[in-house]
Amino acid sequence: MIGLAETLVALKALESQKPLSDSLPKPPKAPFDSFGSDTRGRVSRISPDPDALAERAAVVEQGAKVPRAWAEAFARLELSGGGDLDAAGRALDAWGVKADALGWRPHELLAVALQGEVMALTAKSVALRIGETVRYIQRPRHDQA
Repeated sequence: MIGLAETLVALKALESQKPLSDSLPKPPKAPFDSFGSDTRGRVSRISPDPDALAERAAVVEQGAKVPRAWAEAFARLELSGGGDLDAAGRALDAWGVKADALGWRPHELLAVALQGEVMALTAKSVALRIGETVRYIQRPRHDQA
């Protein structure tokens, strides 16, 4: 098992390398901003509803104590029903404020979090646990300060 000290050393070493421009997947664009249910109680996609997005974002913003842009990004992901929302929610709770302070964009962190557990974060890279493997991912150059 890799400890925090080893993870941070590996992240620092990774930061000195050239970034891989396509290391982070692009998040899915939300096809709608609201939801409803069919006759079986399953979530179904309905026309966009800015009020539903704003309401959900407000709940996320208060609950996770993250900036509004981060809350809106998570609300869009949640309303689209895409990916592992639990993993994305844990990453938002644990890393959202720090990621924002380091200059990460909401879609960058959430896209990474959908792949595995975020273990450590710097301004230029993230350590991600996927099963028993730890993967170090750099941010694309155009997103770095």
